[in-house]
Amino acid sequence: MLLYGPPGTGKTTVAENLADALGFSLITITVSDFLAGGGGEVEARAKMMFEVLQAQANVVILFDEIDELVLDRSSKRHGQQDTVFKFMTPGMLTKLNNLRRAKRSIFIMATNYAYRIDPAIRRTGRIDENYLLLPPDSDSRQRMIKQFLGSAVKDKAIPDGHELDPFQLDKEEKWDSLTKASFFLGYKDIEAAVARVIRRKDDTRTRAELERELLGWGRTTTLRLYNSAFHETDDRDAIVREFFPLVEMAKREGQSLHENPALDISDMLKVDERTGKVPFTSENEMNSLAAKFVKERSPDYDGR
Repeated sequence: MLLYGPPGTGKTTVAENLADALGFSLITITVSDFLAGGGGEVEARAKMMFEVLQAQANVVILFDEIDELVLDRSSKRHGQQDTVFKFMTPGMLTKLNNLRRAKRSIFIMATNYAYRIDPAIRRTGRIDENYLLLPPDSDSRQRMIKQFLGSAVKDKAIPDGHELDPFQLDKEEKWDSLTKASFFLGYKDIEAAVARVIRRKDDTRTRAELERELLGWGRTTTLRLYNSAFHETDDRDAIVREFFPLVEMAKREGQSLHENPALDISDMLKVDERTGKVPFTSENEMNSLAAKFVKERSPDYDGR
C-alpha cells in the first residue's frame, strides 16, 4: 500500500500499528540504507536488500520516503538527478513486483510527495491500495489539547480551576480559538506546544499564550508546499488528490486562505515564468474545484 500526505500526519505510526495488530515484525527501509556503500553501490545494495526482504515472512516492510529512488521518469526532478539515480526507477519497478508476487509480507511505501513517485509504481498491480493521511480535524485537535491539558492538571503542573483547566475551558466555552490556532498541526506538534506553555511561569501560562504558541508553531503541513508542485510534474491529477482535500479542509473549518501563512496560495495564482502556466486563475476556481473533487469521492460529504 501507499501512504501519502503532508509531513507529520502519522504515516509511520500507521505502519507500526498495523505490524503490532498483526503480530508481525516491522522492517523500516530508508534511502540511507541504499546509500550505505556509496553512490556507486546503490544498485548492488538494492539487489541484495530485496533478496533478503523476499526471504522474510510475516513482516511489515516500510519503505520510508524513498522518493528519490522511484521518481516519476517524466518529471523535471528526475531529469536533474545524478546519473546513478536516474536508472533506479526501472530497477525498483521489477524489485517491487517480485516482492509483491512472493506474497510473504506486507509492504508499505510512505511518502510526503506521492506525485513525485513514478505512475507505474503507484498503479494497481504493484501498489494495491492508496491512502491519503490528512492532518487532524478541529474535533480531533480539541480532544488532543484537552488530553494534554488534562494530564497537566492531573500531574499538578497547573492547578484545578486554572484558565487552562479543561473543565474551565468547557465551562466558559473557550475551545474555539485554540482549535483554530492549531490548524494543520499534528499530534506531536500540539503536545509540544502545550508542554512549552505549561512549563512557563504562572503569569504567562494563559489561554492567550497557548493560542499564540499554537498559531506561531512551525507547520510541516502548509498549502505553500504545493506552490512548486504544479510546475514540477505534468501529472496534475496526482497533485490535486492530496492538495484539494487540504484546501477543502481549510474552507470547511472557516479558515480564510489569507489569515494564516500556512494557507498562503498567492503563488498558485501567478504565471510561472519558466512554463508560462498558472495553476489556478482565481481562489474561487480553486475552491470550487476542491469542493467538487471531494464531493465526487465522498458522496455523503456536505461541506460543513
